[in-house]
Amino acid sequence: MTEPLVYTPKEASELLSVSVRSIERACADGTLRAVKLGTDWRIPRTAIGEMLQMTNHAAYTTTSLPESPFVPRIPVNAPSSLDGE
Repeated sequence: MTEPLVYTPKEASELLSVSVRSIERACADGTLRAVKLGTDWRIPRTAIGEMLQMTNHAAYTTTSLPESPFVPRIPVNAPSSLDGE
């Protein structure tokens, strides 16, 4: 079975594990690329992939990691001994 080219907000919410209302808000504010047909939103399959990539990338940034007493936090712009200086 092939995947559809577009999804409804309900289908997108199931794929992304968020509420339908969250999908509709993301469509309305432009966070999730979508087309409004009358009163209904349609979300391209590629937009779902973009959203998944964006959220996966955000999950691995240092600012989103929880503080840990076992791992020292190093500022991103701090010089390190690995820079060869």
